[in-house]
Amino acid sequence: MGSKEWEMLTKGKLVGFAIGMAVFFLLLFPCLIYDTRIAEGVKIVGWIGIGATCLWVSWRAFQDRHRVPEQRSFSPAF
Repeated sequence: MGSKEWEMLTKGKLVGFAIGMAVFFLLLFPCLIYDTRIAEGVKIVGWIGIGATCLWVSWRAFQDRHRVPEQRSFSPAF
């Protein structure tokens, strides 16, 4: 990121533009009155995803702990 981009970001021009675009799309599709409900739904889906990922990682760790390692036969190269 160059100094000009950093200056624009710190002065809020890029952030303000992004917020303006979000409001534009929410106004384009008449759902601005539902923005807090949409945000709540996204938050709930996000937490469900985080919980599911934690459960999956725990399940995989449990499965790997009880797995019997396969026997490999080694033949010396010399």
